[in-house]
Amino acid sequence: HEPPFILDRSGKVARVEKIGGIVLGLLPEQTFPGGTLQLVSQDTLVLYTDGVSEAVDTGLQLLGSEAIQRALQRSGRAPASEGIVKAMLEAVRTFVGDAKQSDDITILVIKWKEPAR
Repeated sequence: HEPPFILDRSGKVARVEKIGGIVLGLLPEQTFPGGTLQLVSQDTLVLYTDGVSEAVDTGLQLLGSEAIQRALQRSGRAPASEGIVKAMLEAVRTFVGDAKQSDDITILVIKWKEPAR
């Protein structure tokens, strides 16, 4: 899977740095490097399965993570989670056209909101 994206409150989209490793769950004894990520209030973390980035059109071309990043940039400043999912799904639908869905499509959007004091 490709690394997730972060949308900040200004609408800036950044890809999370990829740490590396093999496919999770492939080998039971395999260990994986860990990392941390600090979100600030109104940051949104967008995770997606390879069924999104590897959506295939009728010419067998892949959508790719750059197209996902452009779709997220078009979603604007601090959009609601539902709007982000809709923007990504629309990018996939527009790209694939009449091609059949080639893989599962899962999108998870997490928005950090500062706790009430």
